[in-house]
Amino acid sequence: MTKDMTASLQNRRVVFINHTPPDSGDVSSLRMARFAETFVARGAAVLLLTGSGASAGLSYLEAEQRLREHEPGKLTYIPCRMGAPGLAAKARTGEFPTPLRQAVIGWHYALGGGVFPDWRDGAGKYLTVIAEVFSPDVVIGTFGNTDTWQIAQTLARLSNAPWIADLKDNWRAFLPTGFANSIAGRFDDMAHMTVYSEAHLNEANRWFNGEKTVVYSGFDHLSASNSDVSVKAGSVSLIGSIYDGEGATVLLQGLAAWHASRNQDVTLCYAGHDGERIATLATVHAPEIGLEILGNLPPVELSNLLQRSMANAYTVNPASLFQQKPLELLAIGRPVIAVPGEGPETHELARKIGGKLVDASTATDLAAKLSEIEAGSAPAIDEGSLNAYTWGRQADILSDVIETVLKRSA
Repeated sequence: MTKDMTASLQNRRVVFINHTPPDSGDVSSLRMARFAETFVARGAAVLLLTGSGASAGLSYLEAEQRLREHEPGKLTYIPCRMGAPGLAAKARTGEFPTPLRQAVIGWHYALGGGVFPDWRDGAGKYLTVIAEVFSPDVVIGTFGNTDTWQIAQTLARLSNAPWIADLKDNWRAFLPTGFANSIAGRFDDMAHMTVYSEAHLNEANRWFNGEKTVVYSGFDHLSASNSDVSVKAGSVSLIGSIYDGEGATVLLQGLAAWHASRNQDVTLCYAGHDGERIATLATVHAPEIGLEILGNLPPVELSNLLQRSMANAYTVNPASLFQQKPLELLAIGRPVIAVPGEGPETHELARKIGGKLVDASTATDLAAKLSEIEAGSAPAIDEGSLNAYTWGRQADILSDVIETVLKRSA
């Protein structure tokens, strides 16, 4: 962080909006929360507005009091009480048969522009007091869902401030066929768009005009050089969601094949919320290997696990344009396995920072890649190139976007 970057945020009043609250433990909560924290550390007055999740959220009066008691150097956080769930909530969770579910979703997009009216209506009750008391200079909402952008758009209008649309999900994958263009047109008053990757930029250009900037979600540069951690032979770690389970099945079958070829112990360590599913799949596809189900680990414990693994793996979400996991894993300095495989942007990032990222689409391919990794040397990470993707450096880029937007709107 440079002195100029810190100065540019001094006394700026920024609102970050995200449907997912930080205490959910879901990765979708991370991006806005981390940028909010980073901006606070640099002198900005920051409000993070989210849904309430499992908690009750703040009442309107509690939120107003928190806004009036805002302290410089501290993040103001308002988890909104949600509106009535209604039919949209049942459609989202698949409680209706497919034809009815599609009809309900289509109806909500056509009339309301989104399928989270409980979030939009709940947050809407807080926007006037936020505009009057917090008086934001700029509003940033992340997609997520289109209702979050509607909330950001409304707050910006009430505050007479510009708003920035953050695109971190695949537009086509989230919106029903026939609505992608019309819904995109409802947000043509955005001052700027930030996107999660170059792949997201290509996708965004299909639907949105105007200026866009790539702002990656960063990573925490933990103790990757911890000398007390030694690599455990035959140990592979898998982190995060396994989605439909197909990638995890390939991984387990590949580990079983590798175990048979090396005739030595092989252990899979899993860190994430799909432990029960992994255990069930392992019983079927790789009963001969060791298995450690560790759940969601605190950052330092996760770092130590990844450092002592011979290789670290993740399953690729086919609906995602770019995932944060490879950056987090490459930063550790161990070889990384993407199952079934990654796109060219992620491989180019790995090349830039000197990391080793390999694809494995079949069990046979995976077993061969593991043998190569075991016989090879550790990646030579270029720390300078790697540090370009930390939260702090990506916050620099976002700060520049905000300054550009504010100068243009002055």
